[in-house]
Amino acid sequence: MVISLLDSTMVKKAALHVQSLFQAYLPATLAFHDLFHTQQVVYAVKEIGQACRLPASDIELLLIAAWFHDVGYIAGYQDHVELGQEIAKNWLKQEGMPATDRMKIIKCIGATQMPQTPRTMLEEVICDADLIHLSAEDYPSRLSMLRDEWENTFGKKSSERSWLTSNIDFLTNHFYLTDYGQKVLEERKEKNISHLLLLLQTLPH
Repeated sequence: MVISLLDSTMVKKAALHVQSLFQAYLPATLAFHDLFHTQQVVYAVKEIGQACRLPASDIELLLIAAWFHDVGYIAGYQDHVELGQEIAKNWLKQEGMPATDRMKIIKCIGATQMPQTPRTMLEEVICDADLIHLSAEDYPSRLSMLRDEWENTFGKKSSERSWLTSNIDFLTNHFYLTDYGQKVLEERKEKNISHLLLLLQTLPH
């Protein structure tokens, strides 16, 4: 029987809790790290986890970690990962999640800190999921939102050439970690690299 992990009780509770926190506390300046991004990562961990043939129990932990991975932005930007881990830790303990499962979830959240530092398959899956937008068709629009977010948060504006060059460098030096990421997502990401290169070529020198 196929279990709908997105509908499991704990995942549902995590989703509702994080969505309520975002609605109440997420700064309006966060154009990229919003609910849509979190939802995108949630669906991505399911997609990648199933492709990697992870057991349902592990995918459920990944889904919960995905919901919480950016919740720390409600309390701070630079240290959002550590803040998110604390928020998740308190909620998971309150919900009676076993200590071993809590630890896996907290470590998955921590692995998404840039530069990514995954140590297990679960952590590799959430790391790939967190950066799935690099391979998405809507990458250009999401990149524009990230630029707005950084300008609004840090007050720094970069030239079009500088912005494109830095993101081409990031995409070129980034590599997906899972087999699915390397076989499927890398190919899609290459299309986005090509798109940015074309945009760069159109700029006046």
